[in-house]
Amino acid sequence: METIDSTISILDKITIVFATITMVTVLWNWFKNRKSNDKIVIYFQTQTTTVLLENISIIRKHITRSEVLGILGVVQKNSKERYNIAYLSQTRFFDDLYEIQIGKSDKLIIEITDEELEQFGINK
Repeated sequence: METIDSTISILDKITIVFATITMVTVLWNWFKNRKSNDKIVIYFQTQTTTVLLENISIIRKHITRSEVLGILGVVQKNSKERYNIAYLSQTRFFDDLYEIQIGKSDKLIIEITDEELEQFGINK
């Protein structure tokens, strides 16, 4: 009988340790992912003005290069042609996306010239 009691006592302690480890892991994952559903807004930044893409946002966990390019395709004037923005092919664009994905930024600012902005149906 004593053997059974000592075995149960050991198993209880093991259960407490594993439950504690599980609880800490769940809290850590929640802490890391708490911002994943934040809305990210997109701006165009020209030499003279900043333009918010109104009524367009994307949640942090979905912000990728292809999603951003798709959104820009929706707001362009002529959907039959491909828009051209130099910033989108620079490493700064990918660095900005990474900063958003890891939670260090809540907005995407697309650097664009006034001529490039004319490709989009946006009021300044």
